[in-house]
This record gives sequence, C-alpha cells and structure tokens, in this order.
Amino acid sequence: MTFSRIRARTRTADLAKLLQLIALLLAPQSLHAVTLLEQDRGVFAKSHAADAGSFDEMIAGGEASDFSDFSNTSPTNASSTLATANASAEIDSSVAASLLTATGAVAVSALTTDADGRAEAPADSFFEIVFEATASEAYSLWGLLDAHAVLGDGFAKVELVNLDTGFVLVSEEAGVGDSVPYDASGTLVLGDRYRFTAFALAYALADPTPANVGADASFEATLYVPEPAAKLQLGAGICTLAALGGLRRRGRSRT
Repeated sequence: MTFSRIRARTRTADLAKLLQLIALLLAPQSLHAVTLLEQDRGVFAKSHAADAGSFDEMIAGGEASDFSDFSNTSPTNASSTLATANASAEIDSSVAASLLTATGAVAVSALTTDADGRAEAPADSFFEIVFEATASEAYSLWGLLDAHAVLGDGFAKVELVNLDTGFVLVSEEAGVGDSVPYDASGTLVLGDRYRFTAFALAYALADPTPANVGADASFEATLYVPEPAAKLQLGAGICTLAALGGLRRRGRSRT
C-alpha cells in the first residue's frame, strides 16, 4: 500500500471522528443537566370584612401558564362599617434548565373596631418546578426566608425533594420572628425526578373581639445546576482533532 493511500485513509478516519464529536456536541439530550417537566407558580390574596349591617370581599391572584418568566402582584382590600381587611401577594420568577430563581412576598392585615365586626385576610405566594436530572451534576441552592406577625401568622419554606426515592435534599423554613438564610449543595442522580418548592403564607383574623392583626412573609430562592462537563470535553476533543489535523498537514508539506 502506498504512503498516499495511507495518508488518505488517515484523513478519512480523522474526518469521521470529527463528525462524530460534532454530532454528540449538538445532541439535544446533552445540552443541559436537567429537563423541566412541570411547573406551578402563582399568587392568591383575599380580603373579607363584615358586620351586622355591611359586607365586602375582594379576591385576586394569577398563575403561570408555561415555563416563561412570570411575575404577578395581587393586592386586595375590603371594608365594612366596623371592619377593614387588606391582603397582597407577589412573585417574580425565572425558569431555565440551569438556573431557577424566584422571590415571593405576602402581607395581610385585619382590623375591627367593635365586637360585631369581622375581618379576615389570607395570602399565598408559591413556586414549584418538577424536573428530571439528565446528567449527574452538582447543584447549589441558596436564598433567604422571612416571617413576621402581630397577632397573625406568617410562614415561609423552601424544599428540594427526590421524587423517585422520597429523599429530602434540602428543607428550610421560617416561622413568625424568623429570618433564615440558607446555602446548600449536593449532586443530582442521573434519571431521577426532583421537585423544587418555595412558598410564603400569611393569615390575619380579627374576630370576635376588636383587634388590629397583621402578618407578612417572604422567600428568595435560587437553584443552579451547571451544564454537563462532558460538553466542554467534547469541545476540547474537537479542538484537539483539528489541531492534530493541522500538524499532519504541516508535516506533509515539509516532506
């Protein structure tokens, strides 16, 4: 076999390897470490005020319909002769395969000036994403939970759960008077499904005695999962093959 035929076969083999690496690099299943499956994000707020002679109620809220960025602020208020109620809920969230972020806050108040009045105000801000790990990659989850109240009730929580094993990877919560920063990390299991949840609740009730009740709660949550390291290795492989091909061509030009 002549040297020219050997060189031709070598160039063909190099080209085949290069095309294989390009195909792997562009394969959709290897683009991200997670695949988004389900989402449930939204807010709810209600204000209710009543007494023997009058009644008022207002409800507001909204939910995300897909994985697009979602923000919503829903304030409500209601008043009667002897009672006043206010409730508001808000959320700001962004969802991508490698970065999930959300902030949510709720605030409520209920006031009655007589035993015949009744005021009630619940509010809820919630964020939930279900995803599948398409690569075994490390994750980082960090944020802040807060809750405060005067006679009312406030609560905030964040959680990351493996749905296939039931194992809780991260669970943090804040009750009334708590401010809880958190920073956790670990590794996702290839092929397993996970649920990432964050929410804040607040509730105020002034009944049956005259009272001024208030509460608020909030959450900040960020989950980061980097793209698979294999992507970088494939890119490096392509560069290496291209460089070797260049060296072979320069070597042949000198002979």
